[in-house]
Amino acid sequence: MKKRKEDYEKGVRLEDKFETILQEEYGLDTSRSTRDQDRLEGWDIYVGEYMHEDANVNIVNLLGSRIDVKGIKGDGYTWLELLAYSSQIGDRKLGWLLRGKADYIAFERANDFLVIKKSNLKDFVYNKIPLLQELEDKTANLDASLENKERWFCNDICAAWGLFDMIDDRHRKDEALYEILYTRWQYDHMPDLLFKIKNSDLVNMSDFIIKKR
Repeated sequence: MKKRKEDYEKGVRLEDKFETILQEEYGLDTSRSTRDQDRLEGWDIYVGEYMHEDANVNIVNLLGSRIDVKGIKGDGYTWLELLAYSSQIGDRKLGWLLRGKADYIAFERANDFLVIKKSNLKDFVYNKIPLLQELEDKTANLDASLENKERWFCNDICAAWGLFDMIDDRHRKDEALYEILYTRWQYDHMPDLLFKIKNSDLVNMSDFIIKKR
């Protein structure tokens, strides 16, 4: 419980930092998600349609978008969350990459933030792990709410668990093996499911690089 609180507070500070840069350095009008929007829709900051007269015109594509802000690790790799255990439901749910309404993911680095279209991140993973795309396609056209579609997609991934090549992250190698998924025992209930990506690939697919002050 203490770790979760610390993680939450650390995340809020990171979001504050990113939002301040968007407002003061790029002249953007922003607002924050509510707790329910953060929990259910998976985004932190909304960039409004208004842009100050002296705003950076190169950032115009962020207008009207929802951004999920993430920390980036310093070991050359980043974990993309596909399934995660939720204490609220006592079961797994789709991880932040596969659910919610975020348009962009912003990854913090030492001197800047990499801002990447979430759909491009998903496409990268699906290209490496085609079975994930097949499972999502099964639910895409169902006449159901987004919440129910996400639940069925999650259940389908769990049902296909044995069809994925995976290793425990405690025994991971020193490189991202793009045909393999990773499991992580974070809260001693049931393992999360992760994809490991090279930070250099994140740089190559970034849409914006937001400099820190």
